[in-house]
Amino acid sequence: MWKLGEIAAYTGGFVQQGDALRAVTAVHIDSRQCTAGSLFVALRGQHDDGHRFVADAVRRGAVAVLVERAVEVSSAVGVVRVPSTWTALFRWAAAVRDRLPARVIAVTGSMGKTTTKELIGHLACRVAPSFTSPGNWNSLTGVPLSLINHGRARAYVWWVQEVGINQRGEMARIAALLRPHYPVILNVGPVHLEALGTVETVADEKTDLVRFMTPGGAVWIPGDAPLLRDRVAMKNPWDAPVWTFGENDGDVRLLGAMPTPTGMTVEVGFYRNGSLEDRWTLAIPLPQPWNARNLLPAVGLARYLFCMDREAVATALADFRPPAHRGTVYRWRQGWTLLDDSYNANPVAVAEAVRWLARWPAQRRGAIVGDMLELGPDEVAWHRRLAEMADWSSLDVVVTVGPRMEALAEELRSRGVRPEVLHFATVEDVFPWFARSWRAGDVWLLKASHAMGFERFVEWVRTQFEAEEDPHVVPPV
Repeated sequence: MWKLGEIAAYTGGFVQQGDALRAVTAVHIDSRQCTAGSLFVALRGQHDDGHRFVADAVRRGAVAVLVERAVEVSSAVGVVRVPSTWTALFRWAAAVRDRLPARVIAVTGSMGKTTTKELIGHLACRVAPSFTSPGNWNSLTGVPLSLINHGRARAYVWWVQEVGINQRGEMARIAALLRPHYPVILNVGPVHLEALGTVETVADEKTDLVRFMTPGGAVWIPGDAPLLRDRVAMKNPWDAPVWTFGENDGDVRLLGAMPTPTGMTVEVGFYRNGSLEDRWTLAIPLPQPWNARNLLPAVGLARYLFCMDREAVATALADFRPPAHRGTVYRWRQGWTLLDDSYNANPVAVAEAVRWLARWPAQRRGAIVGDMLELGPDEVAWHRRLAEMADWSSLDVVVTVGPRMEALAEELRSRGVRPEVLHFATVEDVFPWFARSWRAGDVWLLKASHAMGFERFVEWVRTQFEAEEDPHVVPPV
């Protein structure tokens, strides 16, 4: 809970209207999320101005607003006036961070951030009061909102924060605010190239998370990523220890992964000075092969930072569930299976997802893949390149969706690949075709950038088919 007078003091503003002792219960930058008792921050963006939505926020229950120019609201609504709402948001969040007793673990990377963040948070909360940033609150607005809304709710020991960027300079701003003790960089790949340009620039930006780390912590990076290793070495301000993970190199290594009816059994090795020190066998309810690698930093932190033994980690992992649309497996009573990995996509992730689909036993395998966004001027080439990056030969049907994915459809047809290839303009256009084309024994994969709205396909399927909670697959979230 925040009082208006406190907010004014932390943001460098003043209470223009209302009682300085009036309290607000939550802080939002999206008027549609405002509820009774909340405060709305009117941010001015590239494409819109939050001041236009003040009335909507109040209508939805906001009792106060943070603004940088005059707005017309009822006298019952508190108003905190500041020179700049963006500056105010960061000043406010920085004041919270200054008083935060928790040790901060910050997770970034081109792929797997959210699942890894959830894994780390799931393990941390078993040993001490811990906060895990909700949903995808990982951005230039999400990180400040995490601090403001939750930073003084209770005395957390661990603060697990996802960090994502899509523009140059964003990581430096977020990292300077967050000042993590333990930066975790999972990987770098061809994502957000529209703004970042090259994979090398992605690595430059991601490793800025290390520049602003708090003394007394350690950096976690892949052992097989020279792009990251070299940059971390240059940016490590306190010469903090660097822990590594990977399949063939690292302090924490993936020794093996075996699919099971409910996920995977994973062998994790812990190495000291290149020699195997310990080996853990863990069952995880995550069927996607790439999550075996994402598990490594989480298990490493659990062992070395949270002081958990194998039994404690195994018990905790048994009830972990993946975030929605990130590998959720649905089995329908009508006899087919849906692999919903539709939250986001990039070329490497699509290739991994197709490989995952190929491992599923099925009478027929199909993939519905949508546009990969923010790939820059070479976006069409990246979509076309998917024809060789992924092995489509084990599939029976490939459905492409969106103007960019048409390049993949054309390339697959020109190569005369085995699967039937169809193309649709939007995901809604797929509905009637799928309604008459699905078969019992099918396994279908969904993969696309979030803006393509593939969650609407899942919502539509829910209205057409009945899900079963099969103990032999990871149950729906």
